[in-house]
Amino acid sequence: MADFLQLIRERVAVYDGAMGTNIQVHAPTVDDYWGKEGCNELLTLSRPDIIRSIHASFFESGCDVVETNSFGSTGIVLAEYDLQDKSRELNIAAARLAKEVAHDYSTSDKPRFVAGSIGPTTKLPSLGHISYDDMAKHYVEQAEALIEGGVDILLIETSQDLLQAKIALAACQDAMRNTGRKLPLQMQITLEATGTMLLGTEVGAALAAIECLNPDIIGLNCATGPAEMNDGVRFLCQNATRPVSVLPNAGLPQNVGGRAHYTLTPQELAAYHKRFVTEYGVQIVGGCCGTTPEHLRAVAEAVKNASPAPREVKPQSVAASAFSAVPLEVDGQPVVVAEEMNTTTRLEHFREMVRKGDYDGILALAKKLAA
Repeated sequence: MADFLQLIRERVAVYDGAMGTNIQVHAPTVDDYWGKEGCNELLTLSRPDIIRSIHASFFESGCDVVETNSFGSTGIVLAEYDLQDKSRELNIAAARLAKEVAHDYSTSDKPRFVAGSIGPTTKLPSLGHISYDDMAKHYVEQAEALIEGGVDILLIETSQDLLQAKIALAACQDAMRNTGRKLPLQMQITLEATGTMLLGTEVGAALAAIECLNPDIIGLNCATGPAEMNDGVRFLCQNATRPVSVLPNAGLPQNVGGRAHYTLTPQELAAYHKRFVTEYGVQIVGGCCGTTPEHLRAVAEAVKNASPAPREVKPQSVAASAFSAVPLEVDGQPVVVAEEMNTTTRLEHFREMVRKGDYDGILALAKKLAA
């Protein structure tokens, strides 16, 4: 099997687009969902032909990687459909199906890969919706099943809560230890149009908290289009020591007839991605909500011969809270002030300035003595 991390050292890798958007093109019925309408992950078992067709359409568009249909396949999400006991089965099936299609399209010159999609669930641990241990247990179960199914990459995506992101990373690392398999681990957070994660975390704080947990790749996906992601992408490329991935939506959604409608054209998405690669140094591009095989065909063509801009990132020591980060660095050298600047000094005129509150005089003396 080709090495994905080696691939992105040699050229830009192209991920697929939106699973949900393209499922809706096939208009599955309530019967297709086995009565669990809205549970897209169940279609891997009930209508594998739909999922297979979507994977194939993205490979035919020139994508290097497709994501498994497992975004919501934790027991946490599946419990909302009374399907929590099917988590392992759905993840294994999603991985095996995607791998079969990848095998059909792989060649020695262009190997194809499968990323195991791990979503944020519907719970925010930072708000007390779920405990650390409970969420971790479900993530370990999902990651182990994806590994068993044969994925090449573990992709934690659309993370909106920094604590959830950390739980998922630790759980995936536990799953790899448990199974004895080491896979590339990719973490993608989601920034809102405000430039922060859903709970207010700045991108710098997210980077500081996540990089120390040693993912192989860090990036952004979902929530906004490439225009709104620009500042976040630039920051990651200037500060992240890992390869950077960017999978935007096809712009900001508009409500048309009660459904989300995305207006960004394939050519517009391709132009943004080429800029992210050649100006900022992004190494992995793709699409999220609203992106189609046509979008990714344009992207693959645009970055086909593009070389990522060199990134010279100097690792920094940073302290971060759940919301912001502060670099741990000295801003210039300490200013040495002579010993006369205290009230026990032999300089009577300094003591007199202190008594009178002559701060201008004190400042002038300090400058003179420090010169």
